[in-house]
Amino acid sequence: MSDRESKPSSGIVRFSKNLTLMISDGVVKIFSLFLFAVNILALVVVTFFKIIGRTIQAFMHFMPKLMAAVVPKKAESNLEEQIAYSGIDLSADEVLSYTTLYSVVLTIAVFIITSWLGLDAIPKYFAIIATFMLVWSSPYIMIAVLIRKRVDNVEKMLPDVLTIVAQNISSGFTTYNALLSLIH
Repeated sequence: MSDRESKPSSGIVRFSKNLTLMISDGVVKIFSLFLFAVNILALVVVTFFKIIGRTIQAFMHFMPKLMAAVVPKKAESNLEEQIAYSGIDLSADEVLSYTTLYSVVLTIAVFIITSWLGLDAIPKYFAIIATFMLVWSSPYIMIAVLIRKRVDNVEKMLPDVLTIVAQNISSGFTTYNALLSLIH
């Protein structure tokens, strides 16, 4: 009887070991399949963003030329003058190109977000128009702020500069040498 009792228990142990191995192999295969799917999804996302990045690069390469052809010369020269006053190292065409890119991208993003939120037509279109207007007004606002800061700095330093130049001229410097001494 002891043989019979030992045989079923060894069969049960063997069965439970085989079942455990099958379950663990199944879990490993499912987990491997899941990691494979995540890897493929990550590869697709990275490839998508690389394509988008290359498209934006190409867009930004040709966009200043397009802006130069589309924007009126008077408006471009006024913007170029304001950019020079502000101290920004960009051309008017580049500023307009970046503004165009951001206005398109952010307007599409707002459209997607408002659609996802399920907003009615009027709030959705208001948000889209507000985004577009905000993007197009922001470079002009930033340029105006930078110009104001530069003007304030000049106004703050001007009395000291004039005092030093006057002292140098009264001590016998020529006007050119008095101004040159400010640089040193």
